[in-house]
Amino acid sequence: MLFICDEVDCSRVYCSDCLEVLIGESQIDVIRNTTPWKCFLCEDKKGCILQGRKDWQRKLVEFYNVKSQNNIEVNSASFKEKRPIRVISLFDGIGTGFFVLKQLGLEVEAFFACETDQDAINVTSIQHGHSVQQLGPVESLSTSKIASLCPIDLLFGGSPCNDLSLVNPARKGIYGGTGVLFFDFYRVLKLVQQHNPADRHLFWLFENVVTMQLDSKATISRFLESEPAMWDAQFFSAQKRARYFWGNIPGLYSPVSCHLEDKAENSILDEVLSPHCNRSAVVCIQHSSIF
Repeated sequence: MLFICDEVDCSRVYCSDCLEVLIGESQIDVIRNTTPWKCFLCEDKKGCILQGRKDWQRKLVEFYNVKSQNNIEVNSASFKEKRPIRVISLFDGIGTGFFVLKQLGLEVEAFFACETDQDAINVTSIQHGHSVQQLGPVESLSTSKIASLCPIDLLFGGSPCNDLSLVNPARKGIYGGTGVLFFDFYRVLKLVQQHNPADRHLFWLFENVVTMQLDSKATISRFLESEPAMWDAQFFSAQKRARYFWGNIPGLYSPVSCHLEDKAENSILDEVLSPHCNRSAVVCIQHSSIF
């Protein structure tokens, strides 16, 4: 049996067997007969053995994050001269990668994207015009085509997670369905590294869902030769969306800073929607932790 918190902004679920061990069978009956029921993190349960920690979000990030990571080596000779960057975005979606780079003030010389959803491609075209050059499906990206695109300064992407997420009971895993597309990211990464000039450093980033099976995570880590860092969208927006990130971006494996923790604590969805979308939010935070 699962107990679901009745708080509108909460998506937490508690296993009755676990709660019986932690707080006793008598308290299970209390929860079962309480309507509406607010969980241990949404409401202070006075006298209850199980109490929420004020720093639970930070503790959760520390639990999932790797304890140590090899130093990211960057050839300083690659950065003696400031220049516009050349980018490949795999599984590009609606071009948010290009949007973020422009928001960061980075000058982009060329932005190449692999995307198959026509609606997403249409949105990218409307928003960014010819600044984003579509390459078609990542599976059809040949060695000769990648060589012609080099040099590349930044490669990033997040393959579809529907066959990796534990939430999908029909998931096929990393060796089936869309799960195998991770290996296309790995293939493109190795080809770009092979064809880039020796003095051209390649930054790369791969993203995927936290709720994947341990063997899938281990396979990705073995191929990419690194453990993932876990970051949550709540540190940057009014959305809870934890994800794994593998890569060599400086700061990727750094602890969460205090100002980001404060932002996660204080961000509300209405602050984002009201000024920009002329809408009002019915919840404080948008939960999107499944896919």
